[in-house]
Amino acid sequence: MRLVFIASLLASIAAPALAGPEPAKLFAENCARCHQLDGKGLPGAYPALAGSKIANGPAPAAVRTVLDGKGEMPAFRNQLTDDEMAAALNYARTNWGNMAGPVGIADFARVRDGK
Repeated sequence: MRLVFIASLLASIAAPALAGPEPAKLFAENCARCHQLDGKGLPGAYPALAGSKIANGPAPAAVRTVLDGKGEMPAFRNQLTDDEMAAALNYARTNWGNMAGPVGIADFARVRDGK
């Protein structure tokens, strides 16, 4: 019984490290240079994500933008994993007043495969 408790305790301590990418960190490292940490962008240079039609719009359009880039925005399809792209995009879709639904790895696979 004690061994089960200790194993359970150790698993719960290790779980956060295995939980996946940290959305705020991914956004800060890959998106904030242009879109800024506050999501307001740089007027006249880089668009705001706060209130953005793409960030708040249908998942496939937002996923396509992250995968393939747009304008000066780089394509992230070969720079980040689907899990990392989903985490960063979900961060943008749920912050600064944005209230769009989540995207997942399957959304990236569907868009990549043209479905």
